[in-house]
Amino acid sequence: PVWNAEARGSYHNVAWQHTQAHFARATLEGVALNLNQIKAILDQQISPTQVIHANGGFTRSDFWVQLVADVLGTAVKINETNESGCVGAILLAMKALGEISSLEAGVEKHVKFGKTYEPNPANATFYKKCAKEFKERINGRQ
Repeated sequence: PVWNAEARGSYHNVAWQHTQAHFARATLEGVALNLNQIKAILDQQISPTQVIHANGGFTRSDFWVQLVADVLGTAVKINETNESGCVGAILLAMKALGEISSLEAGVEKHVKFGKTYEPNPANATFYKKCAKEFKERINGRQ
């Protein structure tokens, strides 16, 4: 959501005790905080997000998916297949051909889901504060 070609990344409050693992986690948190900015825009423009449907390589990491659920404060439901783009195209074609009444009906009938990650309330509260600071830092630099 930072549409600024001059934008630069940084790590804050770094001390000598921080390890590569801390920087890796901070990077994942930064990605999730950026996703949260997008979610906030969509929530304002459309309606509050009830659940996030996810697929792809990152869904193989329980840690990362749980982090996304915690940062976004929203359940993340994993699609059973990693071919969601193809499934979406098929559902759109089925809708256009009148084979299904709505995309929601198509999802309900044809899409299989795996695990759902619910946000941990304590972590979600912590990341809500982080998201506020993250947004302030971004807005201060644009």
